[in-house]
Amino acid sequence: MKSFFKKPYTILWICIISFAVYREFRLSKNDIVYNYYDTYFVIAQRHYTILLAIVLFVISLVYLFSEKLHIKLYPRLNIIHLTLTIIPTLASPLIKLYYEKKCGEFPLFDYCDNLDFYTEILVVSFLIAQLILIVNLSVSIIKVIQRKIK
Repeated sequence: MKSFFKKPYTILWICIISFAVYREFRLSKNDIVYNYYDTYFVIAQRHYTILLAIVLFVISLVYLFSEKLHIKLYPRLNIIHLTLTIIPTLASPLIKLYYEKKCGEFPLFDYCDNLDFYTEILVVSFLIAQLILIVNLSVSIIKVIQRKIK
């Protein structure tokens, strides 16, 4: 398991590919409808997939460049970051499938509020994971700079 997390960018690339393939073949005709009080946000599924794939690709490039530049990131923070990034990414289509059957074809009713709640939890955990990556990267860069100064 430790060797699996030594190159986290490969994990993210696998996640990007599986997520994009699943979304393209299963949910390509659907839209994401997010009800926030009295405002509805509608995002095309394809645009959501492309945006998330780009974000995951940039994150994997951060891991790749940190390895190439010999910036040693903290492994525990890597594991926390990858877990909080990959679980929401892979859980979002499953939650969407569950509520797609429950809410019917017109999900703009209030009895789909749980879908919005779970979506908010997934988005917040994804954003917290990115903050963990920023902290991990900044602390590691400071550590490398301090070593070069000494």
